[in-house]
Amino acid sequence: MKRTLNLFIGVLTTLLISFKANASHIMGGDVSYSWLGGNNYQFELTLYRDCSGIPAPANFFLYMSSQSCGLSDTLTLTQVSGTGQEITPICPGVQSTCNGGSAMGVQKYVYQATTTLTGNCSDWVFYSTDCCRNGSITNILTPASYGIYISATLDNLNFPFNNSPSFGNDPIVFLTTGGTHTINNGAFDIDGDSLAISLTSALDMTGFPVSYASGFSPSNPIISSPEMVTNPFNGDITVTPTQMGVDVVVYKVDEYRNGQLISSVSRDIQVIINNSTNQLPSINGINGSGSFVTSICAGNTLQFTIQSSDADAGDSTFISIQSPGNLNPVISSFGGQQDSVNVTLPTDTSMISAQAYIFYITVIDNACPYKGQQQYAIEVYINACSQDVWPGDANSDLTCDLYDVLPIGVACGAAGPVRSGASTAWAAQPSTDWGQTLASSVDYKHVDCNGDGIIDNNDTTAIGLNYGQTHPLRLAPVPSLDAVNNIYLIASRDSAGPSDTFAVQTVLGSSMNPVNA
Repeated sequence: MKRTLNLFIGVLTTLLISFKANASHIMGGDVSYSWLGGNNYQFELTLYRDCSGIPAPANFFLYMSSQSCGLSDTLTLTQVSGTGQEITPICPGVQSTCNGGSAMGVQKYVYQATTTLTGNCSDWVFYSTDCCRNGSITNILTPASYGIYISATLDNLNFPFNNSPSFGNDPIVFLTTGGTHTINNGAFDIDGDSLAISLTSALDMTGFPVSYASGFSPSNPIISSPEMVTNPFNGDITVTPTQMGVDVVVYKVDEYRNGQLISSVSRDIQVIINNSTNQLPSINGINGSGSFVTSICAGNTLQFTIQSSDADAGDSTFISIQSPGNLNPVISSFGGQQDSVNVTLPTDTSMISAQAYIFYITVIDNACPYKGQQQYAIEVYINACSQDVWPGDANSDLTCDLYDVLPIGVACGAAGPVRSGASTAWAAQPSTDWGQTLASSVDYKHVDCNGDGIIDNNDTTAIGLNYGQTHPLRLAPVPSLDAVNNIYLIASRDSAGPSDTFAVQTVLGSSMNPVNA
């Protein structure tokens, strides 16, 4: 084992030798900002440093410009005290270059500063640059001749109150050939705006795209079979590398409000691909179902369990969860060799949304020298579950707006029961379930806005007529169960994990109100 480990580290060191020769230290990074009020913003630059390169600087420049306003400025960002933590997923007993060892190590540095923007402009660009890129990069032609450019944009003319999207997960920088990896950078927005995730071109420090080597492209920056797949809604990226290399991958997050693009951020990062026999840890969906999407009616409490597994019998696993910032779930870990967690989420009507709340799950094993890890997204829809149809509220989120157009496109061509007495008037209209649903579990009867039993372009008329309208939540009455009185359960334990055994008693009636046989 020791000989194999030394050989692995030796191969990795050889692969990265030109990186040291070029004295580069930045593996990548991202820029974000927080609105403080007025035109005051806090800017944050996160950099990932290869520990074998030159030391991280104490300060970094952020350049700010607006072409439409003719403005430009430079802001000095200061390194946040306590940053520079090592994020290398390295196993105990192996020393990285961050600690005097030979295995490649990665550190995370954060730089911040606040400033007042000098204008309200629709095309602010905030960017940082560095020279030069790693000479051993394999997916860019003459990589050492290019610098790195990372940026964020802002429209504070039309949208003066905005925080940029941010990344909740550190990047996975070590991949292996032959294994299928699921990667998710955990993009989120505290304003609740819609996000679209994509892969985009790496940029030189001039802001122009780099030239990719043969076989590579911005959307396929890693040689993979099958090709890389990016889920634009939840950010899951699936890739099965087929060759070793050092590849640059750039993740882009576009932020939309009311259908308009209001900002973009990107993360430029180097990915190291090596040969390894380690089999990656994984999770098997919600409650072991293989599904990563669930829904619940507002007012109820959602509970689900996530279990992990690892095909390498000797490996243990650990699960961590990043939950949406505007939710307060209770997360309990059961531990054990193959970790599992339970998530409990109370909901109310203020949480109803056509957009999914995304939980980001990271599972990691204890392989050496680098631990295997994967990142997943679990989508939770909190629905109104209204029994009545409000014509134009196609996604049943209590509001008629532009987001109601998408369900019509998704369900176009579907047919179901005609709604009795249907009209496009903004009023609660009883309707029969179709038994077909959107990904959010909203029944297609809501998408049939005009009630003619067919989902097509004609259903958009109701959206135009009722645009901007809201309605209260109306649920079907709960049927009375007079025949059963005082039924309750008594469990022998107050909590249990997967494979645990416990007893539950079913009790009918009480001494004060007995149930007659």
